[in-house]
Amino acid sequence: MKCRHFIFSFPAVLVLACLFLAGCPKNSQVPEPPTARAQLVRELFTSLEKKDHESAIKKIERLRKLDTGNIFLANLERIETNNEMISQIQELVDQGKIDEAINLTNGFMLKSGRTDSFISILNELQVVKQLYEAVSALNDSANVTRLARNAAKIKMIASKYKPAEIFIPLANEKIALAKKMYTSEKRKAVDDLSIEITGMMSKKNPRAALLMAVLGIENPEHPVILNYLDYINDPSASADSTALGMEKQRNKR
Repeated sequence: MKCRHFIFSFPAVLVLACLFLAGCPKNSQVPEPPTARAQLVRELFTSLEKKDHESAIKKIERLRKLDTGNIFLANLERIETNNEMISQIQELVDQGKIDEAINLTNGFMLKSGRTDSFISILNELQVVKQLYEAVSALNDSANVTRLARNAAKIKMIASKYKPAEIFIPLANEKIALAKKMYTSEKRKAVDDLSIEITGMMSKKNPRAALLMAVLGIENPEHPVILNYLDYINDPSASADSTALGMEKQRNKR
């Protein structure tokens, strides 16, 4: 699962032009030979082209020592430092280490300050974490309620977070499965309840009437309910015969 970010960078050719236009360093120290500075610029150009942010930062640091007042280099170093951090965050996300990515982002902001860019990244990581947890939970279909809740959560996230749309077909599939499981579980629960009622009726247990009311709410057309209504309408029938009729009706199913 990938969390997409736009890494900001100056075009390498523009960087090269700006550095050469910067001219000679203005500090009082003895400068390195021009060939050394030109070599650093070429190496920086190569690092930027390869998006090797770590190497680029090292080259920028060396160039800034030659030209301490260069604002362009200062901004470029900040951008490449941010890009290197984003690359590390992305690598953790690609490995499924969402919590570590969140901790790394928080640590970077604590050290370098809370910028809009990294606040946005942190917010996105929180969404990715919720999505990752919900998708992972779909593998467990033991609990129909949890299955339906996580599938619905994925669809809710996808409505606001476009990269999650790829999981919508899976979520729909799991919602359909949850409905099927719920129907099956409900049918089994009703059958178990009817068996318990039949046993209580045969023993003239007064709790049978309470359970009968519950069963009537769940399934008014259940054979046990219909037999019980016949029993109420026919005072001459005994509870035993009614229970026997219920048992026969259940065995026909």
